[in-house]
Amino acid sequence: MVDQPREGEETEAYCRFDSENVEGCIHNWLNPNIGDLPLFEINNAVFKTVIAKMSEGGLSPKTITDNYAPIVKMVVASAVDEQGEEIYPRKRNAEFIDLPVVEKEKQNTPSFSCRSDDGFSSVEEEA
Repeated sequence: MVDQPREGEETEAYCRFDSENVEGCIHNWLNPNIGDLPLFEINNAVFKTVIAKMSEGGLSPKTITDNYAPIVKMVVASAVDEQGEEIYPRKRNAEFIDLPVVEKEKQNTPSFSCRSDDGFSSVEEEA
């Protein structure tokens, strides 16, 4: 479970780990590609193949980098010993695994204005 954001922190990062997102990632990408591997075998080389399959499957760089890649890391990190230390600590090498770069200017992100002319909030597309 992801901790709630502290005062002043952005909440967007905490929204991406909802149960539907995690279940979809595991069902569609992790189980079919690495589900039979023991956790100790999930290293940067294996992670690179998963990232490549996600890219080939049409997932956007933002979905891979911000939503799904952290789930892989969380699953491997979930194995802890009796002192709470990770059993299989991994340092992700973004360059080696070809983690896609998210180009913010290419993102189609709606912006929210506080009020419109009629007094209700509205969604406006950024150009």
